Amino acid sequence: MLILTCSVLVLSTTVPAQTARQGTEKADPTEFHSPMVLEVEFLAAKPSLWQAADSDTWVQGAEYGNLSKYHCDGVAIRSLQLSPTKIPGDRVETRIRVSVMNTGHDKQVKLLFELFNGDIRVADGVLGPFKDKEGATVNALGSIAALRADLSTDPITTLRITMTNWDY
Repeated sequence: MLILTCSVLVLSTTVPAQTARQGTEKADPTEFHSPMVLEVEFLAAKPSLWQAADSDTWVQGAEYGNLSKYHCDGVAIRSLQLSPTKIPGDRVETRIRVSVMNTGHDKQVKLLFELFNGDIRVADGVLGPFKDKEGATVNALGSIAALRADLSTDPITTLRITMTNWDY
């Protein structure tokens, strides 16, 4: 008999939750055209998470759940979870589990994940492109690896997510 377990940690912070932007300000600050840029704290930068984490531990910050209010041509990130693990060579690999919902018509979706300390990019990874049909939610899994020395907690490393989508 095979039994699978999975735990999810929900963390709360006092730092501003997330930002989203695109060129000039619009009447509705949650509706964007492709590409859309979202920025949140990279919670997996905290050593306590990747030192004690096992492969079934997923971290979900409270601000990650709020990403679903931002739409890029009808497509939004419904949920975002991280699973950090130390790997050889003084690196931390973070698996990224994301659900993307499409309230518009059929789209190809590509997500660029970048880690920043201030203006300095320290790591990146791409997920997609993948198809997200009208009215559907797609679950996808990717990863990003960074040097442990590049992960900062004060100020915390930022995760920048650039969503690009187009009709197919």
